[in-house]
Amino acid sequence: MPRMAAYQDTPAQQIRNAGQRAALLKRLVKDRALLSVRLPGREGRYTSVLLSVDANKNTLLLDELTPEAGHRLMEEGVEVAVIGRCRGVELRFRCTVQRLEREGDVYGYRCPLPTSLDYYQRRENHRVPVRLSFQHEVSLGGTEEQIGARLTDISTGGLGGVLGDVTAGLQRGERYTCRIQLSDRPPIDVRVEIRFLGRGGVQNQRFGAQFVDLRPGHARQIERLVSELERQALRGE
Repeated sequence: MPRMAAYQDTPAQQIRNAGQRAALLKRLVKDRALLSVRLPGREGRYTSVLLSVDANKNTLLLDELTPEAGHRLMEEGVEVAVIGRCRGVELRFRCTVQRLEREGDVYGYRCPLPTSLDYYQRRENHRVPVRLSFQHEVSLGGTEEQIGARLTDISTGGLGGVLGDVTAGLQRGERYTCRIQLSDRPPIDVRVEIRFLGRGGVQNQRFGAQFVDLRPGHARQIERLVSELERQALRGE
């Protein structure tokens, strides 16, 4: 399975020990981690969560897939490829549906525990891509002049973006005030240091910046934003 961008620089570990596999899968259950599910031979990605892990019976229970089109494809014998992230780790595995279980109007899929897990440790300050559809505004500058920009990626350590004006006066090594304004929440005002400048086409300038003297409250806001963007990536939004 191809790795997603935020974890692409980390080698996979193969987890085959039964106790370790069960413990890692139970983390996904405890954290209610969102799972990205693919059905081999089918286009698209579906979402689910892991409801339970029974190490004694060597089974797990996946929640009903959404959108509903995914659920309609599920039946005994179908193999699914699953990606889950929690606590700085990405887990990937495959399992085969033994049977469908129903509780009220909600279905679940009983599967044997996978015989191995692909375990990816998130690299420090991994950068998450920001989709064009993500509603936000970014500006950099001082008290007198603000330069508008669009985010291309962000991490807990810094951000990357594109300036609409190639003549904007950013300088590598200089520090600026950066305001990140999301549509439904208060702005995040932080200090950044420009670490990279480059051309992003004829009319755009790319930049990379590192957060400087980040306050704990701002750090938590950025961590939540990074987590939100990761969840959107898993859902394929």
